[in-house]
Amino acid sequence: MTSPLLSVENLRIELAAREWMVPVVDDLSIYLNAGETLSIVGESGSGKSMTALAVMGLLPSIGRIAQGRILFEGRDMTHMDDASLRAIRGNQISMIFQEPMTSLNPVYTVGEQIAEVLRLHKGLSNQDAWSRAIDLLDAVRIPDVRRRAKAYPHEMSGGQRQRVMIAMALACRPKILIADEPTTALDVTVQAEIFELMRELARETRTATILITHDMGVVAEMANRVVVMYRGEKVEDGEAEAVIQRPQHPYTQTLIASVPHLTTEAAPTVATQAPNTEKPLLSVRDLTVQFPVKKRFGKREMFTAVNGISFDVMRGKTLAIVGESGSGKTTAALAVARLVDAQAGQVTLDGTDMLGLEGEDLRRARAKVQVIFQDPYSSLNPRLRAGDIVREPLDNLGTLPASERDDRIAELFDKVGLHRDQMRLFPHQFSGGQRQRISIARALSTNPSLIICDEAVSALDVVIQAQILDLLQDLQRDLNLTYLFISHDLGVVQQVCDEIAVMYMGDVVEFGDRQTIFSNPSQAYTRNLLAAVPTIDRARNDSPATP
Repeated sequence: MTSPLLSVENLRIELAAREWMVPVVDDLSIYLNAGETLSIVGESGSGKSMTALAVMGLLPSIGRIAQGRILFEGRDMTHMDDASLRAIRGNQISMIFQEPMTSLNPVYTVGEQIAEVLRLHKGLSNQDAWSRAIDLLDAVRIPDVRRRAKAYPHEMSGGQRQRVMIAMALACRPKILIADEPTTALDVTVQAEIFELMRELARETRTATILITHDMGVVAEMANRVVVMYRGEKVEDGEAEAVIQRPQHPYTQTLIASVPHLTTEAAPTVATQAPNTEKPLLSVRDLTVQFPVKKRFGKREMFTAVNGISFDVMRGKTLAIVGESGSGKTTAALAVARLVDAQAGQVTLDGTDMLGLEGEDLRRARAKVQVIFQDPYSSLNPRLRAGDIVREPLDNLGTLPASERDDRIAELFDKVGLHRDQMRLFPHQFSGGQRQRISIARALSTNPSLIICDEAVSALDVVIQAQILDLLQDLQRDLNLTYLFISHDLGVVQQVCDEIAVMYMGDVVEFGDRQTIFSNPSQAYTRNLLAAVPTIDRARNDSPATP
């Protein structure tokens, strides 16, 4: 029998925590064969990313391998010196990190960064390295490749930056590619393109892949085998199809149950009804948002991010605005909240003309519309305690007498499922899901009429995501809340929305109730969004590369 390309045996990883060492991976054994895709699945803190960093020899300074071996082609990497590890890292084992913007150097062009890898590991000349970098960017389908090679990371979209990371990781034709949540922050259509690209490259180069994810839908799309980790331990290991169809461990069953399931709902039968005379809570008419764009020779033009869109949201209901990055969905929502300026149109919230307000009138009106942002860690002040974060809107907007604010904050912690004694903690002392609960409590503090959820669950593990979605729905039912739900993920949208507006390049290209959009979308763009959602329910059209 052929020996595995990579073998991790009885691995234990510990991190220093004050006077003692805390295990984050315990007695883990896995293997990887040439040309196959192994997926390591688990929620944040399960140890999956720490395992990848150990394989790369990139454990943080407070971490150590306390026991076990990591064998690459029979050689134990845990006892290699730094020079030997550098010869393997980036050359024979490469890694794609979750967020390319933090992994790419902002002061060098993307072409220069790929060329640097080739100069260091392959000893190519500057000219040959640059030529090879162009070829690699072309292979990952970067458009206008020679011009884009001279672009800086901030000048590229999220999907293009991730393609650059893939090109860099594959520059030296590694035998193993480790992809750590490579598409979590990407639109579903871009995610599908990245997965297809990874599958094609695996077939062409026979590169083995370790795919780290929290999403069993991604596993169904990509993996040959799957290892499920929970609290640092391996709880399930097997062929992907068998694990998905017949999960044995309760945690695996929970992961699978948490994956959004797309269903083709039958459109409701249209019956003769009395006209609905209820006024919408939010009415948007002909909303246009433009931004100045710097052009060559000092001339400026206006870029239209939102192009005269109109929609209504009824009280107590949820309207989802979906679309890819750059479609204008977040800009439209921020214009409703007056966080960006609109150049034309009308926004009426509970009878108030939002675009006509200024000064103190605008400040008071903002109490009626609050936002839950995508990343709770960056949207919470790290210097404030959780209770003070929730208190801040009450202090700034003065919507409640000071004597009643302590009781209000305590009640909000109860509502979002947090303990009152956690009000004294700082954001870094909470998990990602708990931080999002703080964000929800803050949004509720002023008793708003409308809450904008801007990709509010896209950065969360699927189990935590399901809990937050349940919480939002419970709060809506109990408090008669109205949501404007911004998302690129139609699997999530189907769980929470009543109506859907599909945006593309600043326009609303389709609008309808949930059943109609999911059962009979009229636009090809909407159908593409639906087709791109990774799901364990859909049979794979193209199986992953097999060893």
